[in-house]
Amino acid sequence: MHRTAQIIFLIAVIAVFQTLANAGAVPACRKWVAPIHAHLSYLNISDDGKRIYVSSSADHGNSNKAIDSRVRMLSENGKTSWSYWTTKPVRSQTTTKSGEQFAFSTYDNHLISLNHLGKKLWQKELFGKPVFFSSIKKLLFFHDDDTDTDTLFTVLAYDGKETLQKKSITKND
Repeated sequence: MHRTAQIIFLIAVIAVFQTLANAGAVPACRKWVAPIHAHLSYLNISDDGKRIYVSSSADHGNSNKAIDSRVRMLSENGKTSWSYWTTKPVRSQTTTKSGEQFAFSTYDNHLISLNHLGKKLWQKELFGKPVFFSSIKKLLFFHDDDTDTDTLFTVLAYDGKETLQKKSITKND
């Protein structure tokens, strides 16, 4: 891992844990280093601070080699619980408040949901940004302007079944 990326990751983790500690969500700020050997893309933490979801990617500068992209779950002490390799870098990610479920979208139009053990729950062909709403047990998926311009968002149940799709707003809406 590049030393700069490692330092930035450590600072981000310390800042997040300090914020959680100040809010009373975790007993104290923990300090540790998790070698991810790539550029940190996203970081999500469960409300109790026990599940930390990290996505990373590294371009090794060789056009013949695939980009090293993956998501992983770290425990509260920084140990990797599991890793899940992706075919393209992660575009956006989200987790439920409890951290029991995690979803991410990739740059090759995949929306994938995993449980806290790293098991794939479902996969859809969608491009955009997922956001979990734990209070109503739904995942709101915002479609990107670059892809499906007719659809603003899709609402999915936690099991991946579509519950609503909102088309573009017209003057009559």
